[in-house]
Amino acid sequence: MKLEAYESLESLESILGIKKDLNRAAFKDMAVILEHYDVDLDIKNAKQHPEIEKQFETLPHFVVDGKVMLSGRYPSVEEVSAWFDLDPIIFGSIKVESNIFRAANDGRIGACCGVGTDVFLDPYEDDNE
Repeated sequence: MKLEAYESLESLESILGIKKDLNRAAFKDMAVILEHYDVDLDIKNAKQHPEIEKQFETLPHFVVDGKVMLSGRYPSVEEVSAWFDLDPIIFGSIKVESNIFRAANDGRIGACCGVGTDVFLDPYEDDNE
């Protein structure tokens, strides 16, 4: 089976780890595992292939054996498992983004303890009313 993936350029923020796209990183990890299961991978940067970029309205774009499987976001472990009839357990080591992580880091500069929208709770707030 063959998986063709067409992605946009990875942002400098992501490369430097300032604003990491965890779904993209998870897909890269899935791709490494898929190679061990005889999946022929062809991951392309759509910007380097203008003819491809014009074909798709949204990126990333995923095609399995000539059939469009997903467009506009990265696939989940469950989706990739279904495409290739694999047990999702083989992807057990892959870290996927959780809503808690997203909420905790929303508005921050980095994916950790950066400056941003930290919440400050005033223990004396009720006393001021």
